[in-house]
Amino acid sequence: MGLLKKIFGTGALVLTLSGCSDIDSQLGIDVDKDGKKDLVECWYDNAVFLGSWDLYLAKGNGDGTFQESEKIIHLENEPTKLHVEDLDGDNVPDISYVVFGQGKNWGSWYMYLAKGNGDGTFQEPIQIRRYKTKPN
Repeated sequence: MGLLKKIFGTGALVLTLSGCSDIDSQLGIDVDKDGKKDLVECWYDNAVFLGSWDLYLAKGNGDGTFQESEKIIHLENEPTKLHVEDLDGDNVPDISYVVFGQGKNWGSWYMYLAKGNGDGTFQEPIQIRRYKTKPN
């Protein structure tokens, strides 16, 4: 279940989702700066060989309805943490998430950052942290 926190002093909203698990999960936040709440969604697609975790964006119409979801980020694995907030001080929401490493990264947890462009698109995620144990 998502957790909405208000960071006191800065007024910045932070949306946090802990683990997408086996259910589809959504976070509501305006990522394209049009004043309408959008949905960042975490989906698991078991139709893909060995399954696939992806983040999608459904842009808000401002009347409680949303446009068709579009894939914005492919994930290595199921995210255990997902945040949508401005992390670099440019007043544009960014996406950060934590996944368990695959392949050569197996055995550790990694945090990635996808910087927002302000129009509902995001830059390619970059690894920003490594954890030897699952972060809280």
